[in-house]
Amino acid sequence: MVKKEEAERAFQKMFGDWAAESGIQQPYGSNLISYYDFKAWVDRKGYSHYFEFRSTGGADACVERWFDAYFKQIWMN
Repeated sequence: MVKKEEAERAFQKMFGDWAAESGIQQPYGSNLISYYDFKAWVDRKGYSHYFEFRSTGGADACVERWFDAYFKQIWMN
């Protein structure tokens, strides 16, 4: 299990890496960007252990909020 703070740092880096690898361009908020595509990429890369942290509502929901904030998708929530 990782600490939430450690997971957040790792995911912030992964968001950028995934966007670059996937050809996703800024401005991020103008496009609908798939959290589930990102999550599948995390699994393929072997980083899914970063989802193993404690959070109210669960780690997956927490990471999705970070994802939405990073990619300026907050308007969807």
